[in-house]
Amino acid sequence: MTNYLCPNCGRDLSVGQKFCDTCGQKNNFHRFTVGHVSHEFFHAFTHADSGILVLIRELAKNPGLVAKEYVSGKIKKYFSPFTFLLLCVGFFVLINNVIKTYPDPPKPDPKVLAMLPTPEARINYTNLIDRTANASKAVSKHANLITLIAMPLYTFIMWLFFRKRNRNFAEIMIAMIFFTAFSSLIITIVFNPILAYYKGTPKYVYVFLLSAILQSFYYTWGFKYFFNYKSVAGYFKIWPVMILTYVLWIVISMLCFFYYVYRDKTGKVIAALWNMYF
Repeated sequence: MTNYLCPNCGRDLSVGQKFCDTCGQKNNFHRFTVGHVSHEFFHAFTHADSGILVLIRELAKNPGLVAKEYVSGKIKKYFSPFTFLLLCVGFFVLINNVIKTYPDPPKPDPKVLAMLPTPEARINYTNLIDRTANASKAVSKHANLITLIAMPLYTFIMWLFFRKRNRNFAEIMIAMIFFTAFSSLIITIVFNPILAYYKGTPKYVYVFLLSAILQSFYYTWGFKYFFNYKSVAGYFKIWPVMILTYVLWIVISMLCFFYYVYRDKTGKVIAALWNMYF
């Protein structure tokens, strides 16, 4: 006997039918209340099988196993990696904006302005500082977007070096998402307060480098298991690739920065810096 419809897809449902045959929605819909919303909120975080806290715990214990099981089909066991990444990166941006992790944007130096001989030179200097400040603000404000842009590059490099380990591009992308989200969460909680404390001091750079090195170790640990390396040699195969990935991303980021700040003079600036340091 059919007497009502599925509220999600509109399919006819029978009396006593617990799930919709078409979309799989539970047949127990009722008006939302504060109690129901509170229950769903905590359920999403603490569900014994697939809550976000369970995912965080498992990524801390064995990230490679999490990624390996997810791409093998155990999707219901874990919280969605895509939602997890967006939540972690969003949390990263929020905390950065609250505690001001990044150095303050530069401002025109009155002493430098006083030394410049012409109004045109002073205008060019001011514009350069303004563009530098805008670039710094953009990095702080849009770290989530930058992370999403970097993800395909990171994945491509890992695929390029380890495509013979029976993992395709999409599967490596899933592992990268899991590892990036978790490491972003740890950096936000552990390292960002320290970076904010040492902002403007030489120790800021050391803390930043330490966080990057530990993050590369975490990726290496996860990918060793994900790529089915059995021996310690797997670490020494993966870690150099992770460092190469970081270096390439830094080079690309710096080139974009120089182009935005210096525009048509980018080549001259890069050449001058090369001659200065090398």
